[in-house]
Amino acid sequence: MPVRIYDLARKLGIDSKDVLAEAKNLGIAAKVQTSLLDKITAEFLEETLAKKYPPPDGGQRPQPTLTPVQPSLQQANAEGITIRTIGMEAHNLIERILAGEIPFLLEVSRAEGHIPLRAKLVPEDPPATLAPRRNLGPTPRAELDEHTRRIFLGAYYYASSAAKDGWVNLAEFGSTLKKQDPTFQPQDFGEKSLGTLVRRMIDVFDMKADGNSPPVYFIRLKSQATTIQSPPVATPLPQPTKPKHHATGKVHNLKLGFGFIAPDDGSENAFFHATEVVGCTIFDLRPGDPVEYEAGVNEQGPCAWKVNRLGGSSETRTV
Repeated sequence: MPVRIYDLARKLGIDSKDVLAEAKNLGIAAKVQTSLLDKITAEFLEETLAKKYPPPDGGQRPQPTLTPVQPSLQQANAEGITIRTIGMEAHNLIERILAGEIPFLLEVSRAEGHIPLRAKLVPEDPPATLAPRRNLGPTPRAELDEHTRRIFLGAYYYASSAAKDGWVNLAEFGSTLKKQDPTFQPQDFGEKSLGTLVRRMIDVFDMKADGNSPPVYFIRLKSQATTIQSPPVATPLPQPTKPKHHATGKVHNLKLGFGFIAPDDGSENAFFHATEVVGCTIFDLRPGDPVEYEAGVNEQGPCAWKVNRLGGSSETRTV
């Protein structure tokens, strides 16, 4: 019959650590005090330990007394054994066992060599009462619409304001994207990550890795050189419903990827997208900067195209 390390230690009256240490010296595979040893190995280890740790005063070691435990009438007539525990991992494991995903078999033997009793764990209620586990398949790929491309470009321009060579860390790009649209999720487009979604925009972005393990990814606009100068008009505003005309005004408000202009003629503020800024980027503009632009009106209201700042570059202006 197998013997545990701590039972052998108790029998010899020594610490379990000493038993484990001696077992290691003898090449016996036992790592913890609950490790099981077969009968022959246990007797060999016990004999070796008895020589190394003789009983005090040369006497005999006290033998443990086993008191038989008789089940009470209440235990004998009990409906079953209840084990209670609280924990998400244990709950999910039992749920999968009861759903039939993981087989669970209990074997109990009277002694070594005897045929064991086998039992399966079954639900208390009929299986029909268990909520079926949903098989969540991948979301079908959705097309990248013009609105999503605008959000991507706006996030890129904002994140690239501190990039010298135009390459933007993908994680920083994702953080900026979330600020611009908190509801954005790559899973909505059938992708597991932002990186796989960006790879679908091969007409807009380049992507590279830094060669580390794990790699860090960077993205850059296709038409970008070593520095960001004039953003390409990749996603122009809808064409106006009225003819365009030359106008001047001042930058009134700036947001992530877009802004508004207060016209000098006192008309309604005009919306402009980051891709419509020429001669600099939207990050070079400040509220109050004088600008000239092509003004028009589309189905969304007054808009501005080819927004050009007046009065020189931001480096020559006095703040």
